[in-house]
Amino acid sequence: MDEYTVHIITEYPFGALPANLAHDTGGMISPAAIEDEENGDTNIATNLLGLGRLHLIAGIKGMKSF
Repeated sequence: MDEYTVHIITEYPFGALPANLAHDTGGMISPAAIEDEENGDTNIATNLLGLGRLHLIAGIKGMKSF
């Protein structure tokens, strides 16, 4: 196993695990973003995080992206 592989062991078989991990509510949030929200500097619910080199050009409130 390499440094980029995560090994998950569950107590019972759980076939839905990949779907649960891929769901958007299972995403990781950086400690810096959480701290910024706690300080009132940002709103995690409305500001996009973790896009890397991608940039949002425009968005419509309430519209799904997929």
